[in-house]
Amino acid sequence: MFARLHTRLHGGGLLPGVLVEADQGAEVTHGLGAGLGLFQKLLGGRFATLYGAGKLGGGLKSGHIAGQSSGAAGKSYTVGVALLAEEIVQEWLARQGFFCLRGVRLGVHEIDLLAVRFNPQGWECRHLEVQVSHRPASYLSRVPQATQRATNRKATSARKRELDELQQGVAEWVAKKFDHPEKSALRSRLAPGPWTREVVIHKLYEPLEKELLMQAGITVHQLSDVLGELRRPGTLVRAASGEALLNLIWAMQEEELDKAYSK
Repeated sequence: MFARLHTRLHGGGLLPGVLVEADQGAEVTHGLGAGLGLFQKLLGGRFATLYGAGKLGGGLKSGHIAGQSSGAAGKSYTVGVALLAEEIVQEWLARQGFFCLRGVRLGVHEIDLLAVRFNPQGWECRHLEVQVSHRPASYLSRVPQATQRATNRKATSARKRELDELQQGVAEWVAKKFDHPEKSALRSRLAPGPWTREVVIHKLYEPLEKELLMQAGITVHQLSDVLGELRRPGTLVRAASGEALLNLIWAMQEEELDKAYSK
């Protein structure tokens, strides 16, 4: 099942959360502490204490926002930085007039965001992947499959890679994220295209990966630039479902600026 979680702010009020898939009755813990910590670093702000652990369908109860909680079936679910970043990117697209599909499942594969809008020139179609980490512990791409077989290195190994390994790893990442046959077929069924290939990032363990992505024809956006654009007035749509999260970010930023000027 899918359930929309809400996070209760210290002092009252609810912040609409993100959609999470979980078994009926599973206990869910927001990983919002780490997620909001990312935006704190981006904007230089401080965020209020948040509470949000509760059983699905059973209302809210106070709880810690860090870590995980075990469900009735022994499973754990954490809502973290990636889903918060997707919420921001979806709001950015919606305010430009795009209709969005988020978290599209295709077997074991997933598409973060598909967005379309119609203009006088025809369909404008975008495929975006959101790869946001505050403290990246390894590369964006995986160790190339051939290298894994030859060296027994793990796919997510942080060991320094040679340039050819990095190039092949990025090529395989792009193929998996954008060129998988099922993903291409779904995009074609949804809209005629052509579809863009875009990635939203924050920090990378290896900055060269950004250049390699662009060389592969991927449009790369920085999350900080997305947030900057969301602050500008005059968007086609004034606000959408991510407005509450943005308002929290702006409020905390303004609070920090007020404190800095008062010193």
